[in-house]
Formats: sequence, structure tokens, C-alpha cells
Amino acid sequence: MGGDCVRDRRGSGDDSRAGLILIDDAEGKAEATHRNIRVTGTLGVLRAGADGGLINVREVLARLNATSFYTDDALIEKLFGKWLNRE
Repeated sequence: MGGDCVRDRRGSGDDSRAGLILIDDAEGKAEATHRNIRVTGTLGVLRAGADGGLINVREVLARLNATSFYTDDALIEKLFGKWLNRE
């Protein structure tokens, strides 16, 4: 799936232009990391938005939970706890 993105770039032989890649696929993340390309996933983008005050964390996470996206509750707490634990 998402690994196809990395495989497509592999054929060009030039990964130097990719500063950061957005990918949630584990195989694709591993390949990008192997090629020294910085990676982030959906939660990384959301965390950056939260850090910048650009998103309503509770609302965005509720909307994400309504999709087929899966993540561990402990990871959500680790990444977004300071916003979720506010009253």
C-alpha cells in the first residue's frame, strides 16, 4: 500500500529531495528510514497542529476515531494527553 510510494521513488535513484514523507504504512516507513528520509504519520501531523494551536485536539481525535484509522490509546495519551487532560 503506502510502501508503493517509496518503491516508486526508489527507481529514480535520487531520494535526496525528499525532506519529509507522510506515510502510515510500516513497510514504507522502514524503507524511507533506511534511505535516511524523515518520516511522519497522521498522528505526527496532528501533533504538529496541536503544538501550533492549529487544531482542536478533542474534536480532531473524535473525528479520527469515527474512521477506520486504528491507534493505541496509550499512544494517543502520550502524544495528546496535555490537551486531553485539560478541562
